[in-house]
Amino acid sequence: MKRIIALILSFFFAFPALAEVPEDAWVMCQPDSEVVVRVHPNRHSEEAARVFPGDHLTLTGKKQGRWYEVYHLCENGGGWVRGDFLSFSEPEVFEGGKEFVTTKGKLVARFSIKGRVRKKFKKAGATVKVFLMADEWSVTNQGYIMSKYLEAVSEE
Repeated sequence: MKRIIALILSFFFAFPALAEVPEDAWVMCQPDSEVVVRVHPNRHSEEAARVFPGDHLTLTGKKQGRWYEVYHLCENGGGWVRGDFLSFSEPEVFEGGKEFVTTKGKLVARFSIKGRVRKKFKKAGATVKVFLMADEWSVTNQGYIMSKYLEAVSEE
């Protein structure tokens, strides 16, 4: 009986419930930059293609760690993109950037979504220029900032 229970438990730990992967994603990166699509889900893998800010991608449903597989982007087929540069809701695009202010003190801007800290804001009220804004994250001239802590500057 103990063996059966151990076998059942090992199955659940070996194959955790798969998180549902959305069908659509959009590229979230700085203007005048690009995100590399890789042949395999690691940063040392061969380059399959490059995608640009706001590009729409169709996902296959496969995910490995932080990497999501995308359908055919080039003649070589699909590839893998790190989730740190993806939004699963269509971002609003501000050509040339739009001014926003931070609404919270002790706020950070990151190098990528959930990446290392690039800049710290001690007080609310700092002005940043936003290029892409999705539900959760915004791409700004200072780095990636959570959208809920940004408020548009009124255009008077």
